[in-house]
Amino acid sequence: GNIACRFSRKLNTNAATGRDFDLSQQYSLLFAVNKNILGRGKSTDRFWKHSSKPTISMKKHSASERTFKDPPTTAAPTGLAQSETPTTPGPSEIDLSGCGSTKGCYRSPFGCTNTDCTLVYTQKPVSGGKVFIELSALTAGYVAIGYSKDMIMGNDDVIGCQIDPSVSSVVHVKNSHNPGQRSILDNSSEPAQFLSDISAAVVNGRVVCRFTRPLDTGALTSIDANLQDSFYQFYAINNNSQSGRGYAIDNLPRHSRTPTISRMKFSVSNVSMNVGAAPAKVITFPTPSAGSQVNTAGCGDSKGCY
Repeated sequence: GNIACRFSRKLNTNAATGRDFDLSQQYSLLFAVNKNILGRGKSTDRFWKHSSKPTISMKKHSASERTFKDPPTTAAPTGLAQSETPTTPGPSEIDLSGCGSTKGCYRSPFGCTNTDCTLVYTQKPVSGGKVFIELSALTAGYVAIGYSKDMIMGNDDVIGCQIDPSVSSVVHVKNSHNPGQRSILDNSSEPAQFLSDISAAVVNGRVVCRFTRPLDTGALTSIDANLQDSFYQFYAINNNSQSGRGYAIDNLPRHSRTPTISRMKFSVSNVSMNVGAAPAKVITFPTPSAGSQVNTAGCGDSKGCY
């Protein structure tokens, strides 16, 4: 009752097609099954939707390996897209001691010391024309960084770190873009081709992730921003991965509050950037005396009135 098949494939098929991966490189392996020939999206010219969640190898492998033997794997969310990279636990809290000197930082509120930060973003140029990015937020959903040529959402490059809706200890790094006022996964390229050094986990109730990205990915995809330029930065949070307008497992759902936007454009190579949101200020007004009336003197002159 089992299906068994065997085939040979060239490690590198670039001479034939640019769409197939170079299997001399290492990749996470996804193992999927559909047990019903009448599965959703039935078609005779493509695979149908899997009937159970695929399993994912615990680490990346090359097709040239002959000795690997993975332990049991955890299930991936249904609908895993190419631009969604499952990661293994590993990172610790972000070190903020180098903010403004060895790394550029955004903190909310400004001056927070990590344990009392609601959101942290850092950037640091590294060798090979790349930037090392860290994101952290106190959230049960996701934290994301967006790069935009203006201060309006739309046509933006977005990378988010999202807690798996079904496995709260797993965090996914998602490469996305905003064609308009929504975020969709960038399916034009596999993140493993240009996002590297990926680690992500939930640390003390916080989503913490790190990854390295080339400044220019133009050779791989035309819709990812060339970070050699300067951009306004959007800092976004969603507090519940399973809710929000536009929610879908393949996409980052709508942020739960309006993102904070940098007041000026920054280059990701700028290590002197040390900015943040101002702490909330509580204003105390005197308690009006009983029976007091609003003084309308000065209306239209020293104060506006309705």
